[in-house]
Amino acid sequence: MNRLKRKLAGLYTASGIAVLSVILFAFGFIIYEGKNRDVMDAMEEQGGRYLDMLENENHIEDSFLETEERYSECAIFLFDGENAFRFPGEYLKGAEREELLFLCLEVGSQNWFRLKSGRERYLVYSTESRNGEKSLYLCKNMDQLYKELFLPFGILFFCLLGGSAMLFGMGRLLAGQAVKPVEENQKEQMAFVHGAGHELRSPLAVIRSNNAAAGVDQEKTAHYRQIIDDECQRMGHLVDELLVLASGQTKGYDIKEEVFFADTFIIECYEKFEPVCREGGGMLSVSLPDDKVGEIKGDKRRLEQVVGILIQNAVSYGAAEKGIELELEESKKHIVISVKDHGPGVLPEERENIFRRFYRTDQSRKDKEHFGLGLSIAKELVDAMGGRIEVADTPGGGADFKIRLNKN
Repeated sequence: MNRLKRKLAGLYTASGIAVLSVILFAFGFIIYEGKNRDVMDAMEEQGGRYLDMLENENHIEDSFLETEERYSECAIFLFDGENAFRFPGEYLKGAEREELLFLCLEVGSQNWFRLKSGRERYLVYSTESRNGEKSLYLCKNMDQLYKELFLPFGILFFCLLGGSAMLFGMGRLLAGQAVKPVEENQKEQMAFVHGAGHELRSPLAVIRSNNAAAGVDQEKTAHYRQIIDDECQRMGHLVDELLVLASGQTKGYDIKEEVFFADTFIIECYEKFEPVCREGGGMLSVSLPDDKVGEIKGDKRRLEQVVGILIQNAVSYGAAEKGIELELEESKKHIVISVKDHGPGVLPEERENIFRRFYRTDQSRKDKEHFGLGLSIAKELVDAMGGRIEVADTPGGGADFKIRLNKN
């Protein structure tokens, strides 16, 4: 599971960094192109101005060119026909200036090009006058532009680093959230297997010990076999409950959407489970509203199974001696079926836990027939039908289990 978390976190982080990198690269490209475009526009305006001055005045003072070179940080090369103006230069002088001019002449008549002279990188703008008699080269040192871009690109780089760290943290968080349902399901499966194994171990131990005793004491063989038979039935009942839970765990409940009359259903449940209560030493009573009750929307067979679980649960706690009440109520939106007993009841702190698989209260642990599975099955079946099951106190003591189902 940790390996899956790491893989998911890596995938989320890598995807996020890739998207962030593309966005920041686009920002950087826009910034660079904007700066570059500003420089080119300024050079075009500057070159056009010089050519106009040459055409109109046929002469430009060296002092003016010195000022222009110093201000614009450009090397300016002016030509009258094939003859270059012998301007010694202010921005570049001597051999460096001669080398740059030579490189420009080698390239030819391209309007824009880039070249490297020594350790400096230049953007060159070449143009000529309308009559073709005058021309020029403007050579802009781009190192200054790159220095100006250092700050915004540095900010973008640190944004990438900070964003990557944040994305890594978010990736781990998202991976944890994505894996959480799997972890919970895995824990439930492990708890299910552990609980099932624990419950199955008990009847198996009884069967094994009584089988061994039957081989030693021949006179009590029938007694031991009866115990073994009882334990086999008990284990069969447990296996049935485990199969129901296992099907629910994989969303395999066979839930039918039926519509049936609530009062008729309650009477049928009473007739079916009244003998069970009588065998438990008590009696089952039924209570119906005076007015006609609406229809229930759910699975009739599964709902009967739930009512049976609740009644058997009351009998298992010895509540049948004081009577068990099967009651039907109706609200605006729901049909409420109650199974009330007058046994020990359920403590408030245990009400959330009694519907958990394999959970048993201290008193129920004394009863070998009570596996701690019935109420969890009841809850899962009611949930699958879109209803709700809850427990409260019965007036005078006892537990009141209520099943709330949607009306048709």
